[in-house]
Amino acid sequence: MQQTELVTLEKRLTKIGKSLDGLRSAAQRGAPLESTLGDINQSLNGYGAALKELRDENEGLRDDPDFLRVTALFREVRDKLEHIYDGAEPSEPAVHVTSGEWLPKFFAQTAEKHPGLWKTFEKVVYFLGALMVPFGLGYITFAVFKWQLPFLPQNGWGRDAVFFGLGFFGGLVVHEFAHGIVLANNGIGIKRVGAVFGKIIGGMVEAEEESFFQSDPVIYTRFSAAGIGCNALTAFVLLVLGALTGIRALTFLGAGDLLCGVMNAYPASPMDGGWVYEDLVERHVQSESLRRVLLGGRIVFFFLWLILFACFGILRFM
Repeated sequence: MQQTELVTLEKRLTKIGKSLDGLRSAAQRGAPLESTLGDINQSLNGYGAALKELRDENEGLRDDPDFLRVTALFREVRDKLEHIYDGAEPSEPAVHVTSGEWLPKFFAQTAEKHPGLWKTFEKVVYFLGALMVPFGLGYITFAVFKWQLPFLPQNGWGRDAVFFGLGFFGGLVVHEFAHGIVLANNGIGIKRVGAVFGKIIGGMVEAEEESFFQSDPVIYTRFSAAGIGCNALTAFVLLVLGALTGIRALTFLGAGDLLCGVMNAYPASPMDGGWVYEDLVERHVQSESLRRVLLGGRIVFFFLWLILFACFGILRFM
């Protein structure tokens, strides 16, 4: 009987451990943690009590290899839960300006009015979002190498800097809009939408927990890719219009929007590009060794940029 209970506890603890591995990722993509972590904590309290009861009933279990293995697994899962709790606490206070009613309702109604159009939009921005990951790496490399942002005139900016700033903040708006549309398209409820002002300034679209976790994991990738993909789409339209009409303001609006997307496209979490890159590697690369190389090799770009920045910065000012 004790052996059967240990096997059952081990299976349940293993399942919780796997759930916790995905929780941090899902939460950073827009799903809240509070109630799910509370449920897991309650379950772990029960499993801990069951292990203690088994040990108290049979002193011989203290040295039993199976009991020791399950106990070690329990501690590992408990530690993992505590680490996620710690990570969920903000290190510094931030100001949140959010809407839990009319903006979530706006996304739901928008997706319902033209479902075919928004499904096509979702596919387009998902495709562009995946392309933004390698594009973003090339964009930053070019900017560091040339000491100039791509797609911008080389002469002085003047008042065009205002349009560049407007383009960047406009990029935040279209970025979060795309996240919200993907959730609404796939029947995932939106808990709140808003802006965050703290260490960073940005937007947020927070999904309702239950519907988010019950959705297909592919939706997680689309959700992550949609924001940077929409930045790419908006920037392309503005830059083309600027080139065709000769209106500099459009060019600077597009470049500001594109920079917003590029900053979110770096292939390391918690950036959107990080989630997209990791999802695609996990889904399509079968070799574990190649997977480790692809996931670990991203740091190379930081060193490359530092070297380029130092070398060409020195040459520029000599």
